[in-house]
Amino acid sequence: MNHPQRLLFGACLSAAAAVSQAQTITPQPEPGLWRSHATTLVDGRDAQADIRKQQEAVLAQLPPEQRAQMESTLESEEDLRTTTDCITADDAALMINPQALLAEAQQSMSGCDLQIEQNGKSRLAFHGTCSGDHGFVGDMRGDLEMISSREMRSSFSGKSNHAATAGEDEPVLIEHTEVSKWIAADCGALATQGNTAE
Repeated sequence: MNHPQRLLFGACLSAAAAVSQAQTITPQPEPGLWRSHATTLVDGRDAQADIRKQQEAVLAQLPPEQRAQMESTLESEEDLRTTTDCITADDAALMINPQALLAEAQQSMSGCDLQIEQNGKSRLAFHGTCSGDHGFVGDMRGDLEMISSREMRSSFSGKSNHAATAGEDEPVLIEHTEVSKWIAADCGALATQGNTAE
């Protein structure tokens, strides 16, 4: 998933949606290096925090030497909630165009029938239903807001029946929020290497 889809994932699940009277939203994000922090709750629980707690419980049962080695390994693991992305001028132009966002979303989620609406100059909202073909089932809603040219926020909530997420037969509630902030004009090594998690 490249930068526009990843940064705006919560607002871009608008596959098969109708973009009605949506104009370009403003302001356009500044090109450069952006840092995003995301939180994903599964049935109200922070999935990554739960994983960390399970790891700590396992560590507590290890002998001291082995525990120290494992702790060192875990400390070097990436925080999947925080990522850094290089946004080009072309990417930035796409990120404020509802039609372009819709086209990208249609490629990744063909099983949803959602409506996207513009709420003011800087906010898009969507709602609708998904068939479960791509992991989501039932009602879904979310929004994207351009706070400034250096900050954007997105969120979505919906039911997921994805086995890797649910781990069971019953769909679970997924709630995702993400805040992205511009941190520098120069992408440095990311300009050629692509995105990274921190």
